[in-house]
Amino acid sequence: MTADRPERDWGLVESGDRAGASRAATANLARWPHIGAYAWNRGTCLLALGRPEEAPADFRLAARLQPDSDAAPARSGVALWGRGRRAEAGAAWRAATGLAHTDAAGGVELPALLAFAAVRLGDMALAGAARALLRRHWRPRLARQWPGAIAALLRGKLDEASFLHGQTFLHPILAARRACRARFWVAVQRARAGDRSGYRHHLRLALEGEEDPARRALLLEHEYRLAKSALAARDAAPDGGDA
Repeated sequence: MTADRPERDWGLVESGDRAGASRAATANLARWPHIGAYAWNRGTCLLALGRPEEAPADFRLAARLQPDSDAAPARSGVALWGRGRRAEAGAAWRAATGLAHTDAAGGVELPALLAFAAVRLGDMALAGAARALLRRHWRPRLARQWPGAIAALLRGKLDEASFLHGQTFLHPILAARRACRARFWVAVQRARAGDRSGYRHHLRLALEGEEDPARRALLLEHEYRLAKSALAARDAAPDGGDA
């Protein structure tokens, strides 16, 4: 590592060297402890290495270093959810709503994660909060852009087929990441309708081809980790409920 260039920690994740990526992220964070992105990267590497118990500390550090961004709280919640600490995950997501720096659609991802948590926890109060946030952030143009289409699906403004196939990326890695995410949110919709088999079917599709080296970037996505933990826990869908 040169004096002015960090190691390419995430490039190592994408190439499959997760342990190397973790070491690189640790080196970057030691050299530049004031840069939250390196803490976020190391936490994400730890998740990829199957060490979710270690990751939240890095996401908390990233959140302190980047207090106006919801990226670290979002990923921290994912790590907590994967460890079975679901109420804490929901609280982390809810506390971060409204931060200035958010997703490209202006803040739909955290409300969507709250909607997911609400239906999995059977929490009607959380469901109401998610609905209110999705309604507040909703604009019709969001149905035509990513990730705004997630809000369109959850609000019933976009049907499943259009959601799955209406917006694509030419780059194969971006297309694979989007497909993973889209299948996860269709699974959530099936859970809301009480469709257990549809829920698990779409969770499996979200992970389809995960061993393909070209699809290692799926590790970037919250939805990949949530689908992975749900299937590992044999997470059954509830009987229904409007999240």
